Amino acid sequence: MLQDLYLRPFRDALDAGAWSMMGSYNRLNGEYACESDYLLNLPRREWGWRGFYCPDFLFAVRDDAKALAAGLDLGALGGPGGRTAQLVASAPPGVVRTAVANLVRALIGSGLADHPMGDPVMPSTAEHRALAERTAISSFVLLRNQDAALPLVDVSSLALIGPTGPDAGFVVGGSAAVSLLAERLITPADGVVARSGQVRVELAQGSYGDRPLPSVPSAAFRLPDGSGPGVEVEFSDATGNTWLETLATIDFAVDPSAPTARWPRRWRTRLVSGVTGSHRLSLLVGGRATVHLAGQRIMVGSREAEQFLHGPRYPLQAVVDLTAGEPVQLEIDYEPGPAITIPPMGLGPTLRLGWQPPDDLIAQAVAAAARCDAAVVVVTMASGEGMDRDGLALPGDQDELVRQVAAVNPRTVVVLNTPGATLLPWLDEVAAVLAVWYPGERFGSALGAVLFGEAEPGGRLPLTFPHRREHLPGGDHGPDEVPMVIDYDGDGGIGYRSPGVLEHGCVFGFGHGLGYCRTSCEVTAVDRDGAGLALQLTVANHGERETVHVAQLYAQLHSGTERELVGLARIPLAPAERATGEVLIGPEAFARWDARVGRRTPVSGRHLLTVTTSATASGTDLIVSVEDGRVTGWELLGLDPRAE
Repeated sequence: MLQDLYLRPFRDALDAGAWSMMGSYNRLNGEYACESDYLLNLPRREWGWRGFYCPDFLFAVRDDAKALAAGLDLGALGGPGGRTAQLVASAPPGVVRTAVANLVRALIGSGLADHPMGDPVMPSTAEHRALAERTAISSFVLLRNQDAALPLVDVSSLALIGPTGPDAGFVVGGSAAVSLLAERLITPADGVVARSGQVRVELAQGSYGDRPLPSVPSAAFRLPDGSGPGVEVEFSDATGNTWLETLATIDFAVDPSAPTARWPRRWRTRLVSGVTGSHRLSLLVGGRATVHLAGQRIMVGSREAEQFLHGPRYPLQAVVDLTAGEPVQLEIDYEPGPAITIPPMGLGPTLRLGWQPPDDLIAQAVAAAARCDAAVVVVTMASGEGMDRDGLALPGDQDELVRQVAAVNPRTVVVLNTPGATLLPWLDEVAAVLAVWYPGERFGSALGAVLFGEAEPGGRLPLTFPHRREHLPGGDHGPDEVPMVIDYDGDGGIGYRSPGVLEHGCVFGFGHGLGYCRTSCEVTAVDRDGAGLALQLTVANHGERETVHVAQLYAQLHSGTERELVGLARIPLAPAERATGEVLIGPEAFARWDARVGRRTPVSGRHLLTVTTSATASGTDLIVSVEDGRVTGWELLGLDPRAE
């Protein structure tokens, strides 16, 4: 599994010319990656790689001496104790000489020795902006499009609903986040309105999406015994001492310069609202928290920080029913353990409770949708470094918003401004679903172009949308459990190869994606190409606009049930055009790791090769015979011109 799945992308990157790799925080078989002689030497020993290793920031190295001996070339970036320089100075000369040689070789090989990088310049030209927009459009995946709901070429009015201003999701959170400049940002609302032409666009908030809500005011808290206002907090310190304090609100940050001096381990209060109805609650947490309301657990999860340097904040979310004037017992158990503490960056343990009392945001959105020819609902989910997703469901009241809008407007389009697979309980109630991920600062322009048909969404799914979370690898536990050991061999692989998906199917398979025109594909010729095959594909555009057909080839060994993507052809088509493309399939498409020889080798036998449009779709099948590392024959089982 390690060699056949997880190491292959790294091998491809090194073969493409990468001169450095960063070691992760993770452990493999009990050893930290940056301290593992086996992992660090595998690319050098088996692949002939001659670059250098550096560790991820701060915590990737726990034992500097062990990491240096294992082959790490740079010490822990900001690592504990600052001992790296001393360890390097006292290390055997051969170890230091090797590390320096790896670094210098990479500088020369990458060209940086002769052509050092200049000062960074903000990419702000018209060409840069156009590239960013094209990239976003190319990443959008059209998942569903009933009755040609998209593009919106025949509407005179449009309701645009949800977080469509600066509250939309533009980037992932963390150290890899792109810093957003307000003057360069094009929000979904601005972009759609700019591209709308004569179409009247009506904006409605509908939901605040996945963002922290305003702090619960002190007037909403009563002490557990009802004796007065406030929140009873049990504090603890590093020595184990505990004591009680009364605070006015649940809005607290531990001093990051002394995080163990005083932290709030339990919060107890009575929550009382002045309004009857559904309330949204959000909890920002640096650490781990479990929230109970009236004895029922409503939120649980952990974050290394409520916001990790850049990008969105990461709230936990819940929707609860409260009765005006009726206090409800609220308890929060808290531990700072998962919180990352970096005082210069302002990172440390935190706990902040927010809420949204009942309002008419959804009602306003429904009214707007009922007045318009079509409705576009943007739904959001925040994610990034320093957190794990707690589930696949949309946070807060967003599912309810989609259902109510779809009930009054049959041409409802849902835009998934989310990081990955999402549960879609309303899928059969909406006309179209468009996954846009985190598109960057040109979000609005790209969305407007796609909605109104100036451009076609060009992406295909790089993952699987399951029916249920537990159908995915590692999805058999909830956020209340923190597994310390994960069996990668037992999950069957990744995404479409996982046992749960193979057994239960999925909503949308890996590789799925629609264009704005129906296309079909035939295998019209198969010829030998060295040790492999050359397949000629003839594709047809059955529509009246430009489109693209993405043919995908999956191999299935005679001894297994899992398909594996082994090739693809992206073939552009003019209106009503027929065109041809070629895909080369070598014997390595049918290879697996062979421990006896220490490499992946083609498996002899008669294997299945399918030309299709996704990992779960049917298509044209070929039986391919492999012997002694070469393709020795093939049989085309039938033509299946498959329309998208």
